[in-house]
Amino acid sequence: MKIISYVTSILGLALISGNAAAQSTPFEGAYFNGFVDYEHGVISGTSGEILTAELNMGFAPRNFGSSMAVGFDLEIDVFDTSFISGTALYPSLFIDGTYGRFSIGLPRSVIGSYISRPSFANSSLDNFVLNNSRRSAMYAGNIGFPDFNTDYGIRYDGQIGNTEFGASYHKVTSNGDAFNIYGLAARHKIGMTQIFGGIEFLTSNGFSNENIHIGFETRYDQFSGGATYSNSSETHVFANYHMNDQIEFNASFWNRDTRANRYGLGVKYGFWEGAYVDAGVVYRNGATDNTNYNVSLGYEF
Repeated sequence: MKIISYVTSILGLALISGNAAAQSTPFEGAYFNGFVDYEHGVISGTSGEILTAELNMGFAPRNFGSSMAVGFDLEIDVFDTSFISGTALYPSLFIDGTYGRFSIGLPRSVIGSYISRPSFANSSLDNFVLNNSRRSAMYAGNIGFPDFNTDYGIRYDGQIGNTEFGASYHKVTSNGDAFNIYGLAARHKIGMTQIFGGIEFLTSNGFSNENIHIGFETRYDQFSGGATYSNSSETHVFANYHMNDQIEFNASFWNRDTRANRYGLGVKYGFWEGAYVDAGVVYRNGATDNTNYNVSLGYEF
């Protein structure tokens, strides 16, 4: 497992970016953000480590006065354990202007951007397994299948009032077969509440499949929460209590017709401008080894 190498590299980039952001720089329009999380868990009686990371970096200067930017964006997903390891890269060139953003290259699917994936008891493994249905098929393919390749993609993002929306298309190959992935998604804000939804179509030589996602999230004072539902009969309900700027508690419930219900509790403590430690416990109703535990050290930037 390449976890130590990954942790060293990603934390190095994060710390450098944090220091650079605090200083003046000639590269106006540059950005670098994301998180890295290193977890120790006990899963079905077996202990192990998991590294997850999501990074977003790019350069978007205002090239034509203040109305348009032509830039470069790169998003990176990392998931590394002893039993599965993968890295997904999403590089793209874009034009950002009055009529929205047009991206070409290998941009992330709109499903991966507009559909919320709330944390389940701060567990990297549960988040990976349960949130796969709320991600694009591109994520599962890139992380879980070494022969999965994205040939090219295009994407559009726009906004009208309080509604953001997007559409994307990707051509991918796996095991020598070609697939088309089409995505449509939107998010609407009403006060402190956001409603979101999306649909993704996967087609290949007479085969077709669609994934539909809807949900909402809201916040009132120190409390936040919401729910998501997918056409795979999957429901996730979550609630958070923000005790103060440093301490947060969360509770989750997950149900799918063909699997055991899951219940999760977690706590997170933040310190040192983006660093955090968290812990969680997940109970699976009806499972043989029904309780998982996890503790993590991470950094958000």
